[in-house]
Amino acid sequence: MVFDKNIKKSEELEHWASELGIQVHSNLVIKQTKDRGIGVFFKCENGMNEKVELIRIPRMSSYNLYTLQYLVNNKLNIEDLQIVKKCLRIVFRFIFGNESEILIAYMIGLFVLCKKINNNELKEKDDREWKKVIARYVNVLMETKVGNLYGEHWNVVEDLVSAFPGNIILQSCASDVVESRWAEITELINEELADSHEEGEEGESNVKIEKVKVEEILQICAAVRSRMLEIPRAIEKKEYSEHNDEDDFYVDLTMVPVLDFVNHDRSKRNAYFDVDLETKDIILYFDGGNECEPTSGVCEVFISYEEFEDLHRMFVNYGFVPRSTGVDKYLELPIIGYLGENNNILDDHEATKRLKLIRQSPNVQFRIRFKDDGKIDSISLVEEMYYGHLVFDESIDWLALMEDDEKAVEEKEKRRAAKDNDEEIEEGKEDEEEEEEDAEYYERGFELCEQLSAAQSAEEVQKSKEKFNNAVKHALAALGKKAKLLKELSTEYEDMEMSETGLAARTLLDLYVELSTAVINQSPAAASCGAECADVLALRSVPLYNWPAPAAGVAVESGMAGLNMG
Repeated sequence: MVFDKNIKKSEELEHWASELGIQVHSNLVIKQTKDRGIGVFFKCENGMNEKVELIRIPRMSSYNLYTLQYLVNNKLNIEDLQIVKKCLRIVFRFIFGNESEILIAYMIGLFVLCKKINNNELKEKDDREWKKVIARYVNVLMETKVGNLYGEHWNVVEDLVSAFPGNIILQSCASDVVESRWAEITELINEELADSHEEGEEGESNVKIEKVKVEEILQICAAVRSRMLEIPRAIEKKEYSEHNDEDDFYVDLTMVPVLDFVNHDRSKRNAYFDVDLETKDIILYFDGGNECEPTSGVCEVFISYEEFEDLHRMFVNYGFVPRSTGVDKYLELPIIGYLGENNNILDDHEATKRLKLIRQSPNVQFRIRFKDDGKIDSISLVEEMYYGHLVFDESIDWLALMEDDEKAVEEKEKRRAAKDNDEEIEEGKEDEEEEEEDAEYYERGFELCEQLSAAQSAEEVQKSKEKFNNAVKHALAALGKKAKLLKELSTEYEDMEMSETGLAARTLLDLYVELSTAVINQSPAAASCGAECADVLALRSVPLYNWPAPAAGVAVESGMAGLNMG
């Protein structure tokens, strides 16, 4: 058997994998791990030094935008299809429409369908096999324990975001959890499906759909985000001819049954997934024959969910903070412009104005390395392509630079207005021109950073970087204090008969406390991201600038640059 008998509903899962046409190596078993939930284990044998095919999943047994659309339209009868489409129409009114949210929308529709109780469908002779198969996967999603914010009490989530402003990843996730859209979606789904039954449509007299709860919708959000993998899909020849780029494949966010039981660990990674170009099957390969335990020949199979581990993204999407050794981790924190009223380094409003002028982010990117015991070993600052320290250089004539920048922006607006009045812009050209102008805007800031940096004397560099380092220490000290207070508060919530409340948040808060202590005890040195630099820099978030009231007391509205969870 593939599923160990101690796993809940193991026989049902065994039958489900068979129905999906999933092929599994005879030496592979899925069972409970000590501290990672369910995991995949493989027994090595002599001669297994080369890659071994562990799991083969037919493409149509995986779930992405294309397979779900095809399966829903072709495997459901009209009645069931209408239920899913009603749910999709409702969810699409509230979401932005990125790939992950569309996947969530489909799974919500299928979840609602699985709540349908029809006496005729409960008989064993029911021939709607795909509906049974997808129902089992929906059950897997509903029973998946994900330690991210989707399962937290909204009080804890609001406290977390209020305490740590400027963190765009946390704010994006928190808005998804706390804002009312999922509650509204839930209410509308219940109303829509109740109305359709009250109409007394033919054939629906013995149909009932249980009401959906918002907690169930949030569980789907959490589970889908935690089980998405980036699976390559070859570009068809007719598509390829229309593209000028060098890539001959797309990457689809995909949920892959059975393969998604494999745990993540970059330092212990001994397997990888790929696609069979002929059959389009998704295949998990084992290539760690030398890593199996010498006594039992058994080892846990690990893949990498993300090639580069941003700790906030890992927490938000997968519900854990990886602490494996031997692999660099990255964490971004808003610091410049977020020091607070009591700092004597630089007024937050002035710092934010200077940041905007030189097109730099308030976020500081850290490289973190962990020890074998999971504790922080070292912390470094990733300074490539980052000039945040210039903000603290008082020898720069910031007022003159701001005046020059305002004139440049005004000229750009005049050119854009004149172009709009003088000529008709072809469809699609307007967006291209705006993108080019935006690129010029940020390029000007980068060039200004290079000029200012080159003009700095050695003494000015030392002073500005010393202030920058003091700002980092000040911010991290405040981070640690807030994290400790929130840990205590989450314990109070837990005592108030919310048994699971605060557990997810504490995973992140523990990291913050440890990070704060490490930075206070030893100033982080500058680090190079080396050969991986382009990928590491790509992890950087969209900046969220802080616009507190200036010293004169004039109110300034907060500005949000944009949301990006990755």
